[in-house]
Amino acid sequence: MAQIKFVVDRDPTHNVTITTIVQRVDPSDEIVIVTHTSNAALEFNQDSPLGHPAGERIVALPLEGTSPAPLRPTVSVDMSKQVAQCGEQDIKGVFSPWGLGTDAGGFPSNGPPKS
Repeated sequence: MAQIKFVVDRDPTHNVTITTIVQRVDPSDEIVIVTHTSNAALEFNQDSPLGHPAGERIVALPLEGTSPAPLRPTVSVDMSKQVAQCGEQDIKGVFSPWGLGTDAGGFPSNGPPKS
């Protein structure tokens, strides 16, 4: 069963924000990963922790609105650590990362890289 953290805050002007952080996903969970960016892809640091059709090292992401089937992890995944690099895949299957540095463009990300 996934472990999900909710951080509930109120700023001095009384605006409430709720941040959702998925800390772990397990084989019994279903996840959906989509994009608004053409040719977006993930390149996993190790073997993909996801089952078919996302079991390859590089996975093309479906566009939002296409109703992709949910994915299931094949192992428990600590989502506090970067498991993949975000980028794009060209028509020849070549992956180009978007970010530079250890955390830039990493998946999952809990915001911009810490300096």
